[in-house]
Amino acid sequence: MRYVLAMLLCLAAPLGAEPLRVLAIGDSILAWHKWTGRDIPSAMGAVLGAQVENDAVAGARFSNASGLGRAAGFDVRAQFRPGPWDLLLINGGANDFLADCSCRACDEVLDGLIAPDLSGEVATY
Repeated sequence: MRYVLAMLLCLAAPLGAEPLRVLAIGDSILAWHKWTGRDIPSAMGAVLGAQVENDAVAGARFSNASGLGRAAGFDVRAQFRPGPWDLLLINGGANDFLADCSCRACDEVLDGLIAPDLSGEVATY
C-alpha cells in the first residue's frame, strides 16, 4: 500500500520540479522515532524525495481543551502552521479514544471526531 501511495504522489509531481514539501501533524503514531529519523513521515519523505517537517507530538489529542496543552502541541489542530506545503500528513484520535472511551463509549467518541453524517471535530477542521 505504501508503494502505491508513493507512486501516485510521484506521478502527481512534475519531473524536475522542486521536491514536495510536507508537514506532518498528529499524535504518537507519527511522532514515534522522529528523533532518530525513523518515523513514518521521514520514511515517506525518503521514498518520495520530499522535504518533511514532522510536528506530531506523542500524547496529542485531536482537540485539547487546555490552553497550555494546545501551546505545547498536544492539540493536533493547533500543530498546523501556514507554510509552502504541498501535502499535509495528519493523523489523530488514538489518544482521544484512550482518554475518553475506555472501551465503553467508543461510538460516542468516534462520532464526536467524525460521525456518519460527516459532522464532528475532524470533519469541521
